[in-house]
Amino acid sequence: MTAVEKPTATEPGAEKAPAAPLPGGEILLKGRYRLLREAPLPAYDSPTAKAYAVKDNLHPERPLFAHVCDSGLPLRWPFLEQQRQQNMRGVLQLVEEEAIEWPSEQGMCPVFIYMQPGDPLCSFPAGPMTVKAIEATVIAPAIEALRQLEALDLTHRGIRPDNLFMAENKEGAGVLLGDCVSAPSAYNQPVLFEPIESALADPSGRGRGKIADDVYALGVTVLALLLGDLPAKDVDKEAILKRKILKGSYNFLMGKRPPTLPLRMMEFLKGTLHDDSQKRWGLDQIEDWLDERRTHELPGVPNIAPHVFTFRKEQHITGRSLACAFLQHPQEGAKAIRESRFESWAARSIASPDHARAVAEEILKDRAALASAERLVARIAILLDPEAPIRYKDFSAPIDGFGSLLASRFSDDSARRNFSEIIRYQLPQLWLSAQEPGMAKNRKILQRLHRLQHFLNRRGLGFGIERCLYELTPGLRCQSSLVLPRYCANISELLPALEAAAGELEKLVEPIDSHIAAFVASRFPGKVDSFLVSLASSAGSAERALGVLGMLASLQDRHGPARLARLAGWVWKLLPPVIGSYHNQALRRRLEEEGEKTAGQGSLVAIYNLVGNPSQRRADQRAYAIARSQFTRSLAETAKLDRKLKGLPLTSLVLGQMFAVRLSILIALVAVSLMISQYI
Repeated sequence: MTAVEKPTATEPGAEKAPAAPLPGGEILLKGRYRLLREAPLPAYDSPTAKAYAVKDNLHPERPLFAHVCDSGLPLRWPFLEQQRQQNMRGVLQLVEEEAIEWPSEQGMCPVFIYMQPGDPLCSFPAGPMTVKAIEATVIAPAIEALRQLEALDLTHRGIRPDNLFMAENKEGAGVLLGDCVSAPSAYNQPVLFEPIESALADPSGRGRGKIADDVYALGVTVLALLLGDLPAKDVDKEAILKRKILKGSYNFLMGKRPPTLPLRMMEFLKGTLHDDSQKRWGLDQIEDWLDERRTHELPGVPNIAPHVFTFRKEQHITGRSLACAFLQHPQEGAKAIRESRFESWAARSIASPDHARAVAEEILKDRAALASAERLVARIAILLDPEAPIRYKDFSAPIDGFGSLLASRFSDDSARRNFSEIIRYQLPQLWLSAQEPGMAKNRKILQRLHRLQHFLNRRGLGFGIERCLYELTPGLRCQSSLVLPRYCANISELLPALEAAAGELEKLVEPIDSHIAAFVASRFPGKVDSFLVSLASSAGSAERALGVLGMLASLQDRHGPARLARLAGWVWKLLPPVIGSYHNQALRRRLEEEGEKTAGQGSLVAIYNLVGNPSQRRADQRAYAIARSQFTRSLAETAKLDRKLKGLPLTSLVLGQMFAVRLSILIALVAVSLMISQYI
């Protein structure tokens, strides 16, 4: 460990003032925006965020509203980062954001202030929209917005009729895409609006997805607007998903198409509702369709296997439907997989020779070392349906959805255990190998998976599943009970939260736990590695206390604030083992006296430089080693003289000499002991 520099002074205005309650149920944000709790705007509500009117004290004429988000869900930080940097056309315009105390929530929750869009597009049931109106006010503006998102490597994943708003612009009226940041990607999307592979995932773990997923949602939205109602609205989500798998999305959803539906719109729906994302229309094809320049390939039925496989008295004609059945009944599924008839069916029916060969290899591995039913079924399901998410027990998500699913269900023991087993069993690597060649060799993804395995295998604060949680979910608030219910999403917010918590302590505990250590290590990579090693020491040891102090001092040095009086006092109470580890008594007394004063000044950096300075600790160890060596040599000399004296004649002269010798030795030992006592 090395000493850290003294903290730099915090710039004026750098510390955020908390949102202030005002009379009449108002909350002041950022010193200028008044959130009107008594003025809800249900038309702008999202399933995971309630809408309220907002007044800007500097520009009262600005039409604003705020989304008060569910504090228990992770947000879509990549999208938010882009919204902070620029105003994106075709989506809600972000004005400001802050975390506030909200009575109905557990602790603090994030609030986003937006410019008010126009009225909601529609609420069902409603009259059918005309084809011309849909093309001009829905499809064209939505494609323009998606084109911009694609250029930024983003997706929306929230396109549905109740999340579109009419807005006026220079070109005329057009829809604006609504909320997509108050919850994980596609979390609020009904199964009806999601492609099959995304609908198979847990809603909180659907992942970033692709623009092709937004195109699919746009296709379902257009169909609903043409019908004036939601298709299959009386069918539950499990039945919707099953019928999509068996019939294909287009064939299922068009079951109730109006008899007067123009062929042109049928062409659009066939192109956007294709279940194969590689064959589904992209933005270029839709723009060509809008310009009436060309037609495109139309979807067929799902890929049908040449042979039927019967499982639980039900016949399966696609690998996808069979994989779903195996996963729903893993014990029976594993038994069926181990039968020769399945191996024979797979060899004849799986279209990809590579996947068929991989299935055979998995069966051979299982015969050599019998795996659990859930593990075997999960691996076979990946090969039967490579586009589907990784599904293991009740954990279902693509790789880029692992973080949001883990964050949403982190309090669930089974979810944490299932995630750990997925990583240890290397299911993601198998999933990657079943994708296109480019995906299987994606070094970035493989490196991340290797890091996750390393974190899970390493014990100690700053590692384990908590480290995986924060590494996979950038922007996730710190989940430590020491800082909750405060909202700490940025590393710079952690020390002020601990400073506030220091005044609420009922008993002395360490100001770092597994969540804080993992949060800091993932947000402050490389800067605290040496302190993580110290945190692996036993509780109450000097090394552990120095690890706690060093990690917090490094944060203060980098992010401030310069004064943390209560937190410094909290940490100082944990440092007696560190003071006691010094051997020089005079140095101990000096450290205790100066440490009390330094702690009162609120500088963790100064405390660390005082008691944890590595050069000072090494010098004390060297001096102590020298003193021990001298003491050992003195004892050896005494023993040597003792042996010599025992061989002398017992005469009065000799006895007198012996007395003189012993007296001189005693005086020498006393002198050496006095010297050593300075280090003991």
